[in-house]
Amino acid sequence: MRHSLTDEQRDFIQDVFPEPLVTGRPPADPRKMFDAILWLNNTGAKWRDLPAEVK
Repeated sequence: MRHSLTDEQRDFIQDVFPEPLVTGRPPADPRKMFDAILWLNNTGAKWRDLPAEVK
């Protein structure tokens, strides 16, 4: 995807992502969440308009 991090970029900033909390539900993938935030920021679209593969 155009607004996603490359593997090299992700490896460079991986220490920024916190460890998932143990909440009794499966943790969300921090990379997917970060890609969604980048997409939202770059396109100006509403959160509900995110592509299904990012949600």
